[in-house]
Amino acid sequence: MAESEPVGSPALVKHSEPQNVTIDAQVQQLMASGSRVSLATVCGYDKFSISDRIESGIGIQQATDRFNLSDSRLQALSELEDRCQQFLTVLDDDPSLVPAIQQQQASLERYFRLSGEAIGTTGWNETLRSEAMDLLSSGAPPLVAQAALDLILYDKDIQKAIAEHLGTTDIGYISRMGPEVAVLLECRMQGNCGRSSFSALRYCVSGMEAFCEGVEQGISKTRSVGQYGDSMVMADFLMDLLNN
Repeated sequence: MAESEPVGSPALVKHSEPQNVTIDAQVQQLMASGSRVSLATVCGYDKFSISDRIESGIGIQQATDRFNLSDSRLQALSELEDRCQQFLTVLDDDPSLVPAIQQQQASLERYFRLSGEAIGTTGWNETLRSEAMDLLSSGAPPLVAQAALDLILYDKDIQKAIAEHLGTTDIGYISRMGPEVAVLLECRMQGNCGRSSFSALRYCVSGMEAFCEGVEQGISKTRSVGQYGDSMVMADFLMDLLNN
């Protein structure tokens, strides 16, 4: 799912090391899909702090924790670091990308602030619904994933529509499936839900080792067969809502 970690507006730092980093298809696809904000949130903007940034942003609190990571998580961490190196090389080559990424980060932070204040006091309302629908239509996977999650968790009309689509009256069940559906939406919009997808790597490194084999595999291992199927149906339903 999309991260809620506060993000400032760091200046891009040009570095003098040789630019011999090859930009692979995965990073190119993430840049094209609107997932640059997700990359920036995990990777930051400074090549000299990639390891620390990932460790603090994904839940590895101390470098010594690396000695306790499984081989799968270590491999995923290495792949994330490599993606971050590529991402920051792209930004070094084209600094004009930075303002647009920071604008997306600001939009997501503004939404987090509004939703956090409202849900903690007055509750879900039409203003938040409108804000969430705007994020849903943004086309940026991490923004869409967060909006979808909140709509599933809090919006009674969306909950009712999904429940009817699934043929259930258990609204609580719909809400409980929200996190899985959100990450499915995010990876689908990025064009990759496999083990090398950015979503799967993040979840794997953070400790959800079932996701080290891929997003769908992670859900299938942590949910029942019926719940796995329902998460797919719910994701399809929200993709239709997004496209219409």
